[in-house]
Amino acid sequence: MPTVYPDYDRDGFYLEHAVMRSRLWPDTFHIPDAQVRYSIKPGQLVKMDFTFAPEGAEKDGSETERMWVIVKERCDDHWVGILDDDPRFHDTIASNYVFHFHPDHLVAVGEV
Repeated sequence: MPTVYPDYDRDGFYLEHAVMRSRLWPDTFHIPDAQVRYSIKPGQLVKMDFTFAPEGAEKDGSETERMWVIVKERCDDHWVGILDDDPRFHDTIASNYVFHFHPDHLVAVGEV
């Protein structure tokens, strides 16, 4: 069964690809190195950028919210997480929302 990451059309949001954004803006968009991102463990907190607008849509900055997620388990090359935040400006999802993510989505990793 293929991994299904959040998709705007299906879920009302998608996760920004942090590695790609870091490559586009290396002087201002800093993320943990690959070793840190790929070494996360269940119970650890990670942070991702959630975008509540279609990909490619014109944005004014309020569409993306950076939120904490609790890592639940690893499944092959991806992880399952539970949202540990509530979006401030969107009601599409709320705390305890369960979804799949990849280490390349991570913008921060909390201490173990």
